[in-house]
Amino acid sequence: MRARRSRWGVLSLCAIIPLLASNAAAEPEWACVQRDAQHTGRSDATVFASTPTLSWQAEAGGSIFGSPVVRGDGVIAVSTGNDRHLRAFSPLGQELLSFEAHDAVMGAPAVGSDDAIYLADLSGYVYKLSAGGVLEWEYRNTSIDPEEHRILCDPTPMNTGGVFLGDWLMTLSWIDEGTAVFPPIDQVFGYTLQDYMSAGVAVSSDGSILYQPLRFGSGAEFVVFAASTADGAGLWLFQDDPIGAELCTGSMQVAAISIDEENERLFVAANHNCPSGAYLYALDLTDGTPIWADPVDLGAGSYAIPALSPSGASIHLTMLNGELRTIDAATGNTVWTYSSGAEMIRGSAAVDAAGKIVFGDMNGVVHCLDAGGGVVWKYAGDSATIAGSIAIAGNGDVLFGTTTGMLSRLTGNAGTPLLRR
Repeated sequence: MRARRSRWGVLSLCAIIPLLASNAAAEPEWACVQRDAQHTGRSDATVFASTPTLSWQAEAGGSIFGSPVVRGDGVIAVSTGNDRHLRAFSPLGQELLSFEAHDAVMGAPAVGSDDAIYLADLSGYVYKLSAGGVLEWEYRNTSIDPEEHRILCDPTPMNTGGVFLGDWLMTLSWIDEGTAVFPPIDQVFGYTLQDYMSAGVAVSSDGSILYQPLRFGSGAEFVVFAASTADGAGLWLFQDDPIGAELCTGSMQVAAISIDEENERLFVAANHNCPSGAYLYALDLTDGTPIWADPVDLGAGSYAIPALSPSGASIHLTMLNGELRTIDAATGNTVWTYSSGAEMIRGSAAVDAAGKIVFGDMNGVVHCLDAGGGVVWKYAGDSATIAGSIAIAGNGDVLFGTTTGMLSRLTGNAGTPLLRR
C-alpha cells in the first residue's frame, strides 16, 4: 500500500495553530458543495454589489473540478482531481496543508462540525483529516474489482460526525470513525440499487433523513427516495419515466437534491442525454408526492443542483446550454432566463443573503445577477474553465477553482492581488 503524505506549508507554529487547530470550531462558512447538507446553495453573507477585484490566486497543483469548502476559521480546502491531493489554504491564500490520497479525487471535500476535512477518491477510500491536518482514519469500500471501487460524488457531512456518500458498488454508506455506521444501503423497498451513485446525498438539518436520486436500469427511469439515517430503512420512493425506456438508451446523469425544509419540498434535475433533454422535479419532502402536475422539460441538459432563493419562492438552475434559469418553486413556471454567453455551465449557482445569484461558466467568467436577472457584475479572469460550483465566504467574498489548478478569491475591497505559488 502506498503511503499518503501530508506536507505543511511554510508558516510559523503561531500561524498554523489558530488556522488549522482552533479549540472551538465555528460553524463552517461553506461546509460542502452547495454550502450545507441540504444543498441549498444559500449563504448568510452578502456578496459585493460592484465589480470585484482579485484578492489572491493560489496554485492548487491539479485541476479543481469540485467546489471549494470553507471552515468556520476561514481555512479553504480544495481537491485536485488526477493530482490526487487535498490542499488547504489560509484566508490570505497561504498553503497550509497538502495531503496525498491513494487515487484521483474528483468530488469536493467536506467540512465537519469539528473542523475536520473529509474527502473520497477513485479507489474507494474515504479519509478524515483532523482540524490540525492529521489523518485520523481512512475507510475503503469492499469491492474486489478495482474498477468498481470508485467514489465520484461529493461527500455530505453529518452533524454528529462522518460523511454520507455513494459509490460504484451501488451502495450508500454513512462512514464515521473509519467504519460504516450500519451496513451500506443496497436496496430500498425491495428494489436493488442498479447503478452507480454519481450524486451527493442530501440530508435533513436534524440529520435523521437522507434523500437520494437514482437512475434505474435503463437510461430513462428516474427514482428519488427518502430513508432513515438511523438504519437505512426506506420512508418513501418516487419513480418516473418521462421519456420512456424504449425512446432513450443513453445514460442518465443526475445531480444532488436540494432541500427546502421551510416549505417542505425538494428539487432535483435529471439529465437523460436524449433528444428530449432534462427534467426538473419538485417533490413533497414528507411523502415524495409531485408538487407540479408534470416535471419541467428543461429542453437542454443540466448537471447542476438547484439553488434556492432566500425565501424559497424560486430556484436557480444552471444549464448545459450556457443559460441560468429561474423557476417559480410553487408552479414550475420559468420566471426569467439569463444567457451567460458561454457554451456550457457545469457548476451550480450560489445565492447570497440579498438574493443575488453567483456562478462561473466554462469560459472562466464569474457572473453575479440580481433576483430579477439583471447583471450586477461580471469578472473575467484568465479564461480558464470553471467546471465546478463556487463558494461564498463568510464575509461575502467569492471563491472558485479552475481546471488549470488555480484557486481564486474575489473581494469587493480594492487592493493589490497576491499570487500564491
